[in-house]
Amino acid sequence: MSDNGFEQARDSGATASVNTTPASSSSLALSLQALRREGRISALDWHFARFMVELNGQPCDELLLASVLLNTELAKGNVCIDLGTIAGDCGLPLREWPDVGRWRGALAAVAAYTDGVVYEVKGSWQQAAQDSISQPLVLDGSRLYLNRYWQYECGLALNLRKRAMAPSLVDAASLQASLKRLFGSDKIELDWQQVAAAISVTRRFSVISGGPGTGKTTTVTKLLLATVEQYREAHRGAPRIRLAAPTGKAAARLTESIKQAKSSLQADPQLLAAIPEEASTLHRLLGWQGGGGRFRHHRDNPLLIDLLVLDEASMVDLPMMAHLLEALPDDARLILLGDRDQLASVEAGSVLGDICGQGVPAYSEPQWQQLAALCSDPRLAEPSAQMPRAPIASINDSIGLLRHSYRFAGDSGIGRLAVAVNAGDGLQARQLLDSGPADLNRFQVSQQDYRQMLERAVEGYAPYLQQLQHEDGFDPLAVLGAFGRFQLLCALHQGDYGAEGLNLRVERALRQHGLIVGDGLWYVGRPVMVTRNDYGMRLFNGDIGIAMPDPQRGGEIRICFESAQGQLRWITPGRLPQHSTVFAMTVHKSQGSEFDHPLLVLPPEHSALISRELLYTGITRARKRLDLFVSDAVLERALRTRTHRVSGLAERLWREKH
Repeated sequence: MSDNGFEQARDSGATASVNTTPASSSSLALSLQALRREGRISALDWHFARFMVELNGQPCDELLLASVLLNTELAKGNVCIDLGTIAGDCGLPLREWPDVGRWRGALAAVAAYTDGVVYEVKGSWQQAAQDSISQPLVLDGSRLYLNRYWQYECGLALNLRKRAMAPSLVDAASLQASLKRLFGSDKIELDWQQVAAAISVTRRFSVISGGPGTGKTTTVTKLLLATVEQYREAHRGAPRIRLAAPTGKAAARLTESIKQAKSSLQADPQLLAAIPEEASTLHRLLGWQGGGGRFRHHRDNPLLIDLLVLDEASMVDLPMMAHLLEALPDDARLILLGDRDQLASVEAGSVLGDICGQGVPAYSEPQWQQLAALCSDPRLAEPSAQMPRAPIASINDSIGLLRHSYRFAGDSGIGRLAVAVNAGDGLQARQLLDSGPADLNRFQVSQQDYRQMLERAVEGYAPYLQQLQHEDGFDPLAVLGAFGRFQLLCALHQGDYGAEGLNLRVERALRQHGLIVGDGLWYVGRPVMVTRNDYGMRLFNGDIGIAMPDPQRGGEIRICFESAQGQLRWITPGRLPQHSTVFAMTVHKSQGSEFDHPLLVLPPEHSALISRELLYTGITRARKRLDLFVSDAVLERALRTRTHRVSGLAERLWREKH
């Protein structure tokens, strides 16, 4: 949901034509023009840069270069550019770069300048910032922003800090009893689920981060019950709780997980009834109203809720998170769930990663003492390497880190590989892949292995297609379930090893084996993924359906989807929103999903898109078995490549004085 450069300038009140841009014949301008002719700079980025120079009224090479880079880097997911590091980050082969001091000086004369201090304002942060700054660009120290993204970042940082530092009154004795009943007591190991629950119940803003199988949903369901108990004692009623996720697929998984977790709890039915079972997408929660990033709910029309749980928070970009916090009442609680080590959002920012940081969060001494009392575990009050102390309270006091995976046994190859990849331990990763654990198969990338990969894809998809060909008919739910157990994952969209190429080749291989019958686009068994939300059709980005004969329509081919409530929905092809075939999907698209047996294919040559986070995310989609096609060279390069999003959010969250 990013906004392009022209929209940024337009929203700042700038109106001009790009046809009369002041000319410049400097070596820097000539170099940029040459890169434009070579296609190294896109037409959009070039025209935006010329537009910004025209607004300035006179040639300015530093502004021209900065504007080109700003739009280019935003498309890569970076919130801003850092003038001190951009020369080495952007990859543009310019013969000369401006001196940073001279660059900052030139931009300070044409952009709004701020000393980086986030001032608390009355009312809407965004409105106050927009009233005080009319320029399209903001220079904040050495970082250059488009105006709107600077507002997003500053407003979000201020909102999160205020919530994190706000006191939350609880009945300590009652909460201690609730936690002991829900999580047990006298455990040999420290119970980090209980610690995370205690943090979330006692704070207005909290994060529960953990890898696959660490029990994030179980933990949040128990803490919601404890919160309901606290609320009933204080208010003689039930809190208004909502569940949300970035995509329809993630919302469906959260719905299923919450239902399952609730069914295992022994509690007063009235208390359990206060915990909702249906999650919605963020767009639906906020009331998406079409173009321009407008929502029905905002600062002046907030959501009517007391507590919001947001799952798969790593997928949420900076603009969406800023909109969400603006629409959340000041006294409402927010709980973010996610894996901080997964891929960042597709659009700009890495909000969850910026909040959580790296390593074990260091709590303040008062926080450790409170946790020791609430969890009835005096070990939490004793300093140790796994329980670091901080001199003052910070946003770290709001972060619960789950550390034990209940999905993978100690001898699981998948689990150990995920840990090694997350740590960047190439030696351990290679040893695991070479030793061949029962749940992990590794293949090199060669022509022979490529054919073997297609054969394994045929084997993986055969069960659901064979059900569709059964003489006695088929069960649509069983077909959808069989399809969801296997998935081919890849890193790229295009090319022989990307989603587009692999979808064509897998489809061809399935036809050759007689598993796909009939010509045309809509053959029986075609799997499709919705790629754009359609609220009228109640279909959302990430939803997967399969083309099948509809028995209620005389065998007419329609696409069958399973709703979050386990009901079937049949949609005619012509009514489908934007979609694509999904024998193969990118790792980015797979976030929020899990499969019994994924097959992860990386290309033979390294790509800038292949990072440690992408590899970790792909591996952790597996529940029981993983096939990994990767060369030694690409594996080593991926482990050395970290995803880094340029922003100032982490710094703003940690700054002591606002």
